[in-house]
Amino acid sequence: MPDVTIGNLPEEENRAHKVCFAQQGPSNETETHDIFEAAVSSSKCARLGSALSALSQGSGLQNADIDAIQHAGDTKPATPMTFE
Repeated sequence: MPDVTIGNLPEEENRAHKVCFAQQGPSNETETHDIFEAAVSSSKCARLGSALSALSQGSGLQNADIDAIQHAGDTKPATPMTFE
């Protein structure tokens, strides 16, 4: 498991963190793992695929539109720039 370092944590929060873990029983590592797991697996976290799907649905584009855009362009390579 990778190490986690939290910088600039005020001493008061650090003490409260230690007291909380001492009262609840599990190790600091276990409790921290549970906190991260809950944060990452939360339904509030937007997944990239879901965000892209919502964006594309709002745009009104259809698959046929994307196919037309991909096939409409010039397939020749661009002419290189010259600096003369």
